[in-house]
Amino acid sequence: MLYFEEVYLLPKYPASIFIQWSLNLSSLPENYYFNIYLSDNPNDGYTKITQTPIVNSYFYEHSMGLLTKEEYLWIKIEAIAGDHKTISEPQGLFYNLDKRQFLIAKEIIRKKDLLREKKVGLKSLVFKRKVFAPPCPKCIDIHTGFGTDSKCLECYGTKKIGGYHAPIETWVEIVEGPREIKQTEIGVTEDRFAIANLTFPIVQKGDIIVERKRNKRWHIESIEREALQTIPVDQRATVGQIAPKDIEYKLGAS
Repeated sequence: MLYFEEVYLLPKYPASIFIQWSLNLSSLPENYYFNIYLSDNPNDGYTKITQTPIVNSYFYEHSMGLLTKEEYLWIKIEAIAGDHKTISEPQGLFYNLDKRQFLIAKEIIRKKDLLREKKVGLKSLVFKRKVFAPPCPKCIDIHTGFGTDSKCLECYGTKKIGGYHAPIETWVEIVEGPREIKQTEIGVTEDRFAIANLTFPIVQKGDIIVERKRNKRWHIESIEREALQTIPVDQRATVGQIAPKDIEYKLGAS
């Protein structure tokens, strides 16, 4: 049975909302897509806000005017995958909190984003790792299910066709730690770890952060989230630096 596991509605400065969701299935047909509907009433009056279906992706940014203290808005997401179809429960922009709590969360996110944009952050791209995608036909062994080519340009080592979604632009504060040098059986290895702080999108282990100016690339290892009630207002990710020789440096290359 197809159903929605999580739906995030994040207020984004200055006047938009970032919608992100996940489904319960570990794999979906290649042609899955989504429609998003908006209403000021949780029970009816929904209008489709996506002019065309969202294909093979699970996030969307919707531009809108600034909400006042008197406004409520509700979102529904329709998922269609092959013969499966489902609609999410109504999701209020206020996460069923009172408006004061929502506005406080929105202000926290605004201040963190402005601080990173003006002072401590780096203009960056986030490549979300694909979750719902067919296995890579080029490098997956059909008998074992294991990848056979870590430098595969079809899946970038993820074993899923395409590997990653189109990048999302955001501001990230990255605090780099010292290099860690290890002696292994195959020789000396050198790793650099860092802490990456950002408000959106909601990131997961396996996603990639790219610093645009230096083209330095980081692989997300773990995440801690700061929340006000149920609204995520900040994320602290432990990241490992990707070596320039690795296939992830081909990702997004023109």
